Amino acid sequence: MHKDKLRSRLKQAGKDSKKCLKNVAWQTCKCVLYIICAPCLCCACALLCLPRKRRRGCCVRQGRSVPRPIPQFPTPRPRALSLPLVEAQPYQRTASQPSSDLLTKLPSEIRRLIYAEALGGIAIHFRTAHGEPRAMKCVAPGECACSSFDPQWEESPSRGLGLLRTCRVVYSEAVEYLYSANSFSLATVSDHLDTIDYLSYYFLPQRLVQIRNMHMDWKIDSLLYHPYPEPADMTLESWFNSWKILTRMTGLRRLHIKIGYAQSFWAETFDAVWEGQGAKLLGVVKDITAPKDFVVVLPNRQPMDVCRRLGNKVPAAHASTCSQDQHDYAPRIIFAHVGRLPTAPHSRRISLINPSASMHNREMSPGQQSPRAMNMQYTWPANSATRAPPAVWLCFSNGATENYLANNRVSQVLGLLKHKGTSLESTFTMRSFIASSVLLGLASAAAVPAVEPRTPHDAHKKFNVQVGDRPYYLIDNMDEGPLKKKLQSCSEQDFKPTDFSFAHRGASLQYPEHTLQAYSAARRQGAGVIECDVAFTKDKQLVCRHAQCDLHTTTNILNTTLAAKCTTPFKPSANGTAASAKCCTSDLTLTEFTSLCGKMDGFNPNATTALSYMDGTPYFRTDLYAAGCPKLMTLNSYLDTVDGWGLKFTPELKAPEVKMPFNGYTQDQYAQDLVDAFTKRKIDPKRVWLQSFVPTDIFYWIKNAPAFGAQAVYLDERVDTPAGYLNATASLPDLAKRGVKIVAPAMFALTKVVNGQIVPSEYAVAAKKAGMEIVAWSFERAGWLSIDGGGYYYQYVKNVTNNEGDMYAVLDVLAQKVGIKAMFSDWPATVTYYANCFGL
Repeated sequence: MHKDKLRSRLKQAGKDSKKCLKNVAWQTCKCVLYIICAPCLCCACALLCLPRKRRRGCCVRQGRSVPRPIPQFPTPRPRALSLPLVEAQPYQRTASQPSSDLLTKLPSEIRRLIYAEALGGIAIHFRTAHGEPRAMKCVAPGECACSSFDPQWEESPSRGLGLLRTCRVVYSEAVEYLYSANSFSLATVSDHLDTIDYLSYYFLPQRLVQIRNMHMDWKIDSLLYHPYPEPADMTLESWFNSWKILTRMTGLRRLHIKIGYAQSFWAETFDAVWEGQGAKLLGVVKDITAPKDFVVVLPNRQPMDVCRRLGNKVPAAHASTCSQDQHDYAPRIIFAHVGRLPTAPHSRRISLINPSASMHNREMSPGQQSPRAMNMQYTWPANSATRAPPAVWLCFSNGATENYLANNRVSQVLGLLKHKGTSLESTFTMRSFIASSVLLGLASAAAVPAVEPRTPHDAHKKFNVQVGDRPYYLIDNMDEGPLKKKLQSCSEQDFKPTDFSFAHRGASLQYPEHTLQAYSAARRQGAGVIECDVAFTKDKQLVCRHAQCDLHTTTNILNTTLAAKCTTPFKPSANGTAASAKCCTSDLTLTEFTSLCGKMDGFNPNATTALSYMDGTPYFRTDLYAAGCPKLMTLNSYLDTVDGWGLKFTPELKAPEVKMPFNGYTQDQYAQDLVDAFTKRKIDPKRVWLQSFVPTDIFYWIKNAPAFGAQAVYLDERVDTPAGYLNATASLPDLAKRGVKIVAPAMFALTKVVNGQIVPSEYAVAAKKAGMEIVAWSFERAGWLSIDGGGYYYQYVKNVTNNEGDMYAVLDVLAQKVGIKAMFSDWPATVTYYANCFGL
């Protein structure tokens, strides 16, 4: 019994042990499974949950044809500037910001340095993907896989963009630096990256012309330019359209284009295209005239003879220069061929042909150019010894640049050029260099403006003239040449007031015209003569206004109770009719007039309210200095102020816009009152240049106030029409006989273009022949010269003015060849700089 009981217990214990071992084994297996499988399961879930990343489409060909996507335009954003297009919303209006240290305490030149540092100095890769724009910035210069210049990148370069979002004033001042202070890198390395075409879709025309630096990696075997299976004329059309876009980018200063193949086996396919269409394909290059630093690298499996390609385009005088090593076929483009040196299997010799003529001679034919050769060596990298280096073509813009500078440009582009030595085939010697230096030194030493001593009324015996940064900006944008070098040589000199600089309505480019603030700025900028346009009030008092009826565009009258006194009250825009108003000085008394505040001249024709009508400052000006209440000037306050500064006067008697006599006030009395204001203060007539567009006013002063009439300026507006121009030119001798000694037409009437050169016009020649002095108007009053060549004031020379620096080229012709006495300017500093540099 005892044994059975023991056996039963042992048997039960065995069963329990077996069950326990099974549980242990099962739990162990589960632990092992969890340890091994759990991480894998977690990773799989994470991968499934994460969004798929889009592959970068840069630098490698996809191996398959991708249809060209239709570009998707960005979503329209709320209007951010006060342009005269639509009514401005309340949140869009510019308000004064007295607490902003940036806007109220820092001068404009310091702010611009800040903008350039915050927004510029980076290389931006612009590309498209699936019809949408993409942008990346380089972060490690020199290592970019997408181009020979630029490195790794970061998505969505937002550096400094927050600054533009702070306020509209900052935006209007700084936005251009996004385009002008950065370098744009484009690529067509994939079928869907035809970015030069897309650039014109996404950038407004006024932004395209602000781009200064661009590099392109142009793969011509992408679908856009591929000759098969599309018809050849279609591919050529794409090629020419792309170059046409580049010709519209007139602000470019540096353009480097590397043309090649994404896959080398396409080279044979393109050989036939180059063989049959070479001259036509290369001919479009000469249309790119804006860049000063222009380089094109062409693919070439075998040396191409461009002279043969271009046929009869090569002048006979240069037939001898058409060889395998040097080619020249177009006035503004210089080709330098890189050919194999027999003594160095991995070197290339470059023969540059540099013209000795001035950069201003834009239309000079190749037959007139005297070539100067320079030898340089192009060393292929050591690690590339196993492959044959490609033949290259380099294109530079024409100009009187020194060979040393040209070589530096090549070195900067390829990074492989080493100066081997120079062999100048010219008469340049050290003796001529020393003689030129001495002459330039004497000219610079003599460049001191003649200004009369300060009067005893002048409270400041020493006055510091400041020209600001705008003259330097214009000089930097000039074409290379002697004029640019001369102006650059004056950059650090002290500037003095000069009578060559007439302040047109003060400094009206950025200050509300005919205000104390505008006159003070003109004085600070070195204007020796300040203008007051004279009109009369309801009580026959003389005030400074450009026109008798311009108060609605130059003052805040529509925002005051005096708006009820306007000749024509404000009428909002409706049914396609522009908004309008007309407010005249003759509507107000002198007391009412002086209660108004000045504003920048402009209006919004689409306005539906009086406030939005007043918000229409032109795009090339600013409201920055219109804060507060700029003080309007009467004739008396103008005379007292300018006389106290010891400067000179040029008042213009404005033509009345009301019927004369006005309440018994005659035109002769109006003209005499202007003279009496000077004689009452015993101001020397030699300090006064009276002006008028009305000949009878000039004749009145010559007869009744001869001391003042001797310097009276006839403002000749007859030149605005072709027939009037001829009549005005023919009548100058008769005007001189009647005692008119100074004429002043718009500046465009004094110049013309002959064989690509700006020269004096027939009017200018006739005036000088008649013994008359000339005053020109108005410098700095046009918009951007890169848009339509500058408009009204440059209409006769617009074919040769395509960048802002050309303003100084025109001024130089007016001063040195036409021989003008003075130049009116909306920003006197630019004229002051020139006059001081040349001792005018």
